[in-house]
Amino acid sequence: NICQIYAFYISLYSYKLIDRKKWILGVMCLCASFIGCWILRYIYWQYLLALIDIVPFTPYKFPVFTRIVIRAFVVFSIYALGYFFAQRSIQKQKQLRLAEKQQAETENAKLEIENKNLRLQDEKTQLQNEKIKLEYNFLKAQINPHFLYNTLNFFYSKTLMHSEEAADGIAKLTDIMRYALQTGGADGKV
Repeated sequence: NICQIYAFYISLYSYKLIDRKKWILGVMCLCASFIGCWILRYIYWQYLLALIDIVPFTPYKFPVFTRIVIRAFVVFSIYALGYFFAQRSIQKQKQLRLAEKQQAETENAKLEIENKNLRLQDEKTQLQNEKIKLEYNFLKAQINPHFLYNTLNFFYSKTLMHSEEAADGIAKLTDIMRYALQTGGADGKV
């Protein structure tokens, strides 16, 4: 029936107005909806049924007619209210899901950034360790031959006074070490 459809949609619109804090406009819309529903029902009852030669099941009496209109209006207004709350609940659920999804995406992005930073820090640490090892090996390569020659020279000069034979042995050892260091392979072996 057109009157019931009218009551449903206008009531739904009224509830939306009330939800938006437009109380007076919403209540006025509900009242206008009831009056419009009463007028539509009256036109239907008195004129449209007469056009198609149908007699209403009860003759027109204002109190009975008004009670029928009020009952239909209240029932469909309650349906509209239920639909309104269901619709609002669904919208809030969608908003919550969307907010949760955005929060999860934000958390994933943060985790990815943290993982990337950790990987970069690991790479930086590895590069620093390699740099330190290279510097150490470079210094070791510079210090070891010089230190070895100085030590062997010291032993040569101290043993020369006591035993020429031992001093010659140290001098030969120095020559062998110099040869080994200058002509050694990549791994330092002769």
